[in-house]
This record gives sequence, C-alpha cells and structure tokens, in this order.
Amino acid sequence: LAWLLTAGGAVRWPKSRTGGRLHVIVLGATARAEARIWAETEYWQELNHLLAGHCEVQFDFVGPELDPVPGGRVHCLTPPCATQFFEARPELIAENTICAVFNGGVGNFV
Repeated sequence: LAWLLTAGGAVRWPKSRTGGRLHVIVLGATARAEARIWAETEYWQELNHLLAGHCEVQFDFVGPELDPVPGGRVHCLTPPCATQFFEARPELIAENTICAVFNGGVGNFV
C-alpha cells in the first residue's frame, strides 16, 4: 500500500501541500489481523509519516469479523459490508478514498 501511494504512481499528488485527508478503507478486516495490529502497534501509522507532506491519513476497518475497538474506526458489518459502509458515507469519493483488501474472503475459522 505504501509503495502504491508513493513510488507506484497510483495517486497524483498536487505539487503544493494540500492538508487534505485521505481515507484508507481496509475492507474485509478481521479482529485477529488488521484491527489487532491497529490497536496494538503503530504499523498503520507509518502511512501518516510517509504521506505527511501530502495529506492526513484516516483509517477505517470494515468487515464482519471485527470486535469493537476504542476510537470508532472499526466497523463490524454484515455482508455486503462495503455497500453498507459506503452508502452511509457519501462524502467518501474516489478523489479522497482508497480501498485495501488483505486476504479478502479467507476469514478466521480457528
């Protein structure tokens, strides 16, 4: 994800500092993986450091296998999760949002 947002060319950054917000939506997130890393480490915050000259990064974790985490950025929804999430947030558009899926559909069955 970091490579795509910088060297990979997935985003065209304005030449001047924007100060805007980039929404990173992690779809299919699970309590045992993405959300746990969010709650227990600074891993996801590396993108804030990497993109400090371009924007502020706001993360949202969306999926059916999540537990509540303080801060309101974890959204446990029943499928179709992405549809529900984006319909409730019309301000999230292609110009300010990127979606990431890590091992989508695999789930935790242990």
